Amino acid sequence: MITLAIESSTEIASLALFRGDGVIASERRPEPGRSNRPLFDALDAVLVRGGVRAAEIDRFVVGRGPGRYSGLRAALTLARFLALPGDRPVWAVSSGAALAAATLRERGAPAVAVLGDARRGQYWLGIFRPEGSGPPRMEAEWAALPPDALTSAVPADAILVSPEFTHLRAQGLAARLGIGRWIAEDRGPDAVEVGALALAAERAGVPSEPLTPLYLHPPVSAGPAEMGGRAAPGPRRGLETRTAME
Repeated sequence: MITLAIESSTEIASLALFRGDGVIASERRPEPGRSNRPLFDALDAVLVRGGVRAAEIDRFVVGRGPGRYSGLRAALTLARFLALPGDRPVWAVSSGAALAAATLRERGAPAVAVLGDARRGQYWLGIFRPEGSGPPRMEAEWAALPPDALTSAVPADAILVSPEFTHLRAQGLAARLGIGRWIAEDRGPDAVEVGALALAAERAGVPSEPLTPLYLHPPVSAGPAEMGGRAAPGPRRGLETRTAME
């Protein structure tokens, strides 16, 4: 069974090919700004390195965030496009959960808090704890919280990790939550971690997450006052689909 994992929730795009549970090739490329071209370059490279044709891939795994809206959209679109011939399965997992799983294995911590800047004065947060040999257990749904709420929301025994630690430190949030609790570098998920989490979830009988980017802000629409007394339209999709890091 050949699996292609795709992860593009941060400014590093990555892909990994698995044969069974083992990685046979992986690629990482910087994605500056909103350019997604490196993702497609990495696809060509990983197929060559793995000696695999796209038609030979049995299933696809994609990280769904939280993260860069443009990157998440590109990764999901690429996975679904490649899967179309033969109607091959696509599996989605949270990119943040993949980062948490890797951090729990590396540090042996009782809990990991994964954070990022959700904009609009809020920060996205997910809390994870180990769960035997399966995927980590999430204590609550992903949330976007103001900084004052984070202090009580993050468990005292949790290690903190973020794809944008440097940014959060510059904002003063890292010090506010206790600088000694952080992995003091930008640490994002990659496709190897995303693929490994999906395989572990499948073994544990956990279903795929929805094949949509993980949204943490509610839809935005204009109210009656803004519409000059007219009825407000439905959600403005260009804002509805923005995710936590953009």
